[in-house]
Amino acid sequence: MLVLTLVSCSLVRPDVAQESAATVNIVQQANLRQTSRLEILALTAASNGDYTLVAQVDDPALISEIVTTLDQDLPLLPALRCIDHYRLRFTLTDGVVHEFGYLCQDDHAYLQGGPGFLQGHAVEPPATLLEIVRGQVKE
Repeated sequence: MLVLTLVSCSLVRPDVAQESAATVNIVQQANLRQTSRLEILALTAASNGDYTLVAQVDDPALISEIVTTLDQDLPLLPALRCIDHYRLRFTLTDGVVHEFGYLCQDDHAYLQGGPGFLQGHAVEPPATLLEIVRGQVKE
């Protein structure tokens, strides 16, 4: 007796972009609910190519607002090829530090870099994050 099994396959063409359904919740992955301090560093003309501290957030209510804004599944995107305007440095209560690149020079909002789960990838955070960051930065 001969049994044939039909298996469905889809042809993956390298010349056609494939949409990724992969998502990541950076708050859960990086344990950002344990953030005790957020430092915002900026690349400014006066910094000679180095990132300088432009704001520090220690207020638990504001930290909670920022973390809550990010606490959702965000689609994983390929890492962007641009210069990060900001670095967001989250310091956790146990001393662990996670630093993410944030915002291209052309105001394209994203987070990239940081912990291993985001290496080679980026996520586009909610627009609320940009409003909060800009509200803290006095450039």
